[in-house]
Amino acid sequence: MLIGVAIGNGMLDPYIFEDADLHYYYYHGMVGTEDYDDLLAKCCPHTSNVRLCKISQNRNSSCQAAVSSLRRDAGAASLNLQNLYKTCIPKHKNFSTSAYVTSQRSYEYVRRLTMLKLMNRQDEQLISSYESSQSTVCGDLQMKYMNRYLNKAEVKKALHIDSRSLKWIPCGLIQYGMEFSSMKSQVKRMVDAGLKVFIFHGDFDMLCNFLGGQWFTDDLGFRITKSTHPWTTPRGETAGFVKYYEKGLVFTTVFGAGHMVPQDKGEAALKIVNTLISNSTVFE
Repeated sequence: MLIGVAIGNGMLDPYIFEDADLHYYYYHGMVGTEDYDDLLAKCCPHTSNVRLCKISQNRNSSCQAAVSSLRRDAGAASLNLQNLYKTCIPKHKNFSTSAYVTSQRSYEYVRRLTMLKLMNRQDEQLISSYESSQSTVCGDLQMKYMNRYLNKAEVKKALHIDSRSLKWIPCGLIQYGMEFSSMKSQVKRMVDAGLKVFIFHGDFDMLCNFLGGQWFTDDLGFRITKSTHPWTTPRGETAGFVKYYEKGLVFTTVFGAGHMVPQDKGEAALKIVNTLISNSTVFE
């Protein structure tokens, strides 16, 4: 019987994450105060509350020019999008499988194009900047070994995966389209049905950053039962910051993790899973 769902670093609402990206850049020191203030002045002239300013839906030309400038200055395409503080591998280093190079470089490009298409927008300057950014391979060499491991017959058997199933490949190599513009109604339906829903984000992830995840969770409309506070691993180390809502809804960050939370912070990820399958929704 299904008792709950954990959603890790999910792209749950492209409009929310599109906006959150811009604030994430600023609060991680990737753009200057003057550029950020210029963005807010041109895109949010009628409110000082960034949550109420829907930058992604603002079609004003000066606003969109400020957005493109901020993204260009942040240099997001040359950073490790899966983990801001992990090192990118220079392109000239030996990395034998070109598909992996394409995969790692295209994560953000594919995501951005998908969102622009969903929003019925074209940003030629933005698209061009991602297409031309090929100076680094931002990702993990482990992807090569992960591919070999997950396609082993014995691993598929242990995971109860049909041996006749398709070969596992990095998600960046798959072309897909979004069926829904937001997952709010689906997540709300699960919570209202009595399922525990844990939404967690590594706080170093740039692909689906924690600000967007927190805003999405707040916007679901469930009452907060305990505001944001630290939680710990079994060894007593700070694992992240968690917020509890009614009906078993939980939002948490995972401190020091990127897009691949179990890979970066396995102990914290295991506690999330163990809490999900237990009778509790409390991480402490």
